[in-house]
Amino acid sequence: MASYSSLIDLIDQVTSKVKGGISPEDEPYRRRLGQAALRLSQAMEEPHDTVHRLGNAPFQTALAHVGIEKGIFKAIAKREGNHVTNETLAQETNIHPSLMNRLLRYYQSMGMAAQHGPDRYGPTITTKNLTSPICDTGVSFYFRVLSPAFIAVPQLLSEINYDNVVDPNHCAWHIGRNTDEAPWKYLQSRPELARVVSNWMAVQREGLPCFLDAMDFAETNSDTDESTPLLVDMGGGMGSQCIVFRQRCPHLPGRVILQEQQHVIDQVASDPLPGFRELGVEAQVHDLFEKQPVQGARAYYMRNVLHDFTDDACVQILQNIQPSMSEDSVILVDEMVLSDYGVPSRAAQMDMAMLTCLAAKERSEEEWKELFDRAGFKIINMYRYSPEFQDAVQVIVPK
Repeated sequence: MASYSSLIDLIDQVTSKVKGGISPEDEPYRRRLGQAALRLSQAMEEPHDTVHRLGNAPFQTALAHVGIEKGIFKAIAKREGNHVTNETLAQETNIHPSLMNRLLRYYQSMGMAAQHGPDRYGPTITTKNLTSPICDTGVSFYFRVLSPAFIAVPQLLSEINYDNVVDPNHCAWHIGRNTDEAPWKYLQSRPELARVVSNWMAVQREGLPCFLDAMDFAETNSDTDESTPLLVDMGGGMGSQCIVFRQRCPHLPGRVILQEQQHVIDQVASDPLPGFRELGVEAQVHDLFEKQPVQGARAYYMRNVLHDFTDDACVQILQNIQPSMSEDSVILVDEMVLSDYGVPSRAAQMDMAMLTCLAAKERSEEEWKELFDRAGFKIINMYRYSPEFQDAVQVIVPK
């Protein structure tokens, strides 16, 4: 008993120490501490703990969405160092006091808020996280866009008798949405939902490493001028990576071009991300399955694009680029490269999301090599930069 008590005291000490935040140089320890805490929590579970954790998991996303939509977490978070009552929160968010009481009861039980006494609430780290742009957009994305497809996965697997999921025209997405349309076509006719997706794509990498942390692009491209196509960001969403590239390589002359579908380029034109216009990023409509129109770019860059497609489709996309490449051109494939052992949860979850919505997948290093070889390319370098996601940028050229 005494040893368990000492362990609890030690855990409390560690928790208090990290509340002030983790410095960038201690980031690897943050991940290891989190993983160790998760292992400890799971080691303490009895069967009834496991079933309630898994069975009630959908509530977390749904009620977090409610708290974000109604401004509950922002109302609590601004009371740093003070307390707020149920009645005050109910008035500020226009929620019935009885319902607010039940929501707060749930939030404090899940660490989304702190309760310091009867009818006295304050923020936790999770409360503050839920007021950030990435949580604001991300929770909405998972709840409003993906959750119907997630719930339909068992039905899909049963229907195909647990065969491999390879048909992009019959996924859990179609069952969950009761539609025959692929995700991108479905979203085009639902602009509000499409904006949820584009908003998430624009912020999902904020605060995370990028390929330029591992790769010195300027060093290998020092002989360019203002007319040189430096980076063609194919399927780059709202252009967040283009902006990062320009910020990281401000003195490198040349053009940075975002290529996307028409409806995305329309959104970029009407509501660009901060810095897009100021940094001179160009926007161009392009279909990945058509010949690449920009000739001789130093880098044709794709971030989380090929994981959306089957191997056959990826081969076609890559072969559409090859005729436009010069001797100085490379293709930068910025994707997860899954290990053969101990894949982190975020990478494994992304792989399941690809299966669910697109019959696509994240790939291992060997699978990438085989795919590039089929398309007529070879890897000349690979830069790993994010252990948590197993992200890497692979530099490929024609064989």
